[in-house]
Amino acid sequence: MKLILSILILISTTHAAIKTEYEGSRVEDVWTLIEENPYQNLPKEQINMKRLTRWGKNKLAQSASRTISDKSDILPYFEKLVHASGVCLLGTWEITEETLYSGYFKKGANAIIIGRASSALTHTEAGEKRSLGLAGKLYPTRDFYHAENLRTANFFTIDDLGGTKVNQFSKTALTNEPEVSLSLSSVFLIRMAAFVAKVFNKADENPNIRQLWQISSLGEKSESTVRTPMWMRLRAAPESKKLWALDFRDEFTKNIEENGVMTFNIEVAGDLEKAWDQPQNFKKIGQIKFTKDMASENCDHRLHFNHPKFRTDIR
Repeated sequence: MKLILSILILISTTHAAIKTEYEGSRVEDVWTLIEENPYQNLPKEQINMKRLTRWGKNKLAQSASRTISDKSDILPYFEKLVHASGVCLLGTWEITEETLYSGYFKKGANAIIIGRASSALTHTEAGEKRSLGLAGKLYPTRDFYHAENLRTANFFTIDDLGGTKVNQFSKTALTNEPEVSLSLSSVFLIRMAAFVAKVFNKADENPNIRQLWQISSLGEKSESTVRTPMWMRLRAAPESKKLWALDFRDEFTKNIEENGVMTFNIEVAGDLEKAWDQPQNFKKIGQIKFTKDMASENCDHRLHFNHPKFRTDIR
């Protein structure tokens, strides 16, 4: 069950096939685009089987392949099948503790992050079953106005694939290998996933987990020096749990408007090399601090996060 729900994370986009070599992007360019076309009223996308079957299996297969192979940070207008409603975020990623890991998991790593918080399916408001997610795109710089294009490292975290009734985004824990709770919404997700399960098993060897090697490889000159945590967990810092909003997108806006920041603790556990043969002993190693938010057409339909493909040849 967890496998077929995870498959839906791959069928996130459909857009015109444009094959170009990835050259990276500039933070200023991407964030400026996100700030265009802001919503006057937050939309609620209706996610149902009609939406899925309208795509058809061939287009879905192309979508799964592109989601993994296309590294573009911005795409032409596209639809998100599952996590359709979101808010984009701008801030910093900083590792403050000693670690055994490489790249941007090392102590002293500082990056600009563009993120997108989202909810699966239709529900966005507290009191409803929501599967909450946070995707991030790390730029290896602290200069918002950097001149050269930079290649990014992407990650995906979700709290529960089946959804929960947690009443605040800031009170949930998001991981790169989420659990799944049984509910009516997860039964609906199973119907959707079953429609294309065989197709998407071909797109990625193990969609249950989104590995973190893009982050641990960022800035490393050789894969021989790469060391990657098996798991990452993001949880809001205590000072960012005090404000409530009915819609999770407004929760980010309220925190940033009133406090100037919404902070998440970065916690990691394990070694990728040992896979699942180890305990999940999470340790806090740093923080993400979001200082700007934007809910817009381009946030939901232009910003793209490349899904790290499952690898067994990297540590």
